[in-house]
Amino acid sequence: GVVTVFGVLELIVPVVSAVLHHFFAHVPLIWQPYVMAIVVAVIPTLIFTTGLAVMLVTLLRNQALVFVLVVAIGIVSLTMVGYRYHFFFDVFAFHVPLNWSDFIGAGNERQLLLVRGTHLLFGLGCIAITPLLSSRLPQSRLASLGAGVLAICCMGGAGWSGYTYMDGQ
Repeated sequence: GVVTVFGVLELIVPVVSAVLHHFFAHVPLIWQPYVMAIVVAVIPTLIFTTGLAVMLVTLLRNQALVFVLVVAIGIVSLTMVGYRYHFFFDVFAFHVPLNWSDFIGAGNERQLLLVRGTHLLFGLGCIAITPLLSSRLPQSRLASLGAGVLAICCMGGAGWSGYTYMDGQ
């Protein structure tokens, strides 16, 4: 539900922007920055936020508290730690350089892949952990095993990509 609504909205915005660019800008339309904005900024942020919120609701069983925590994480990320630690805690991709050049592309593909990949994998790991933590969602043994393996792989991948990024800085 939530991912679908925000996903559709996030697809509409670049389309409208591209249409405006096509009619009013005096430079040719380049499609790569629009795709990069969706793939690098929107999808990892949406998965991270949704996964974290769903997991926290399952753990804390209080939606109001989780709402306050997620908003607090957003505020702290946007104002205090987003630009520090080499943009690692910039969960909304607000401070990460997403500039596009006709000559070299993004120029920071490694940084984008590792940082945004960490957020994407962490969000997927949180989503995979949620049915394991919930007592109201009984699963078959095979489904629980699959969710557990997926959670371990995603969290391990997030840890590896985060460590690789921070070690390279």
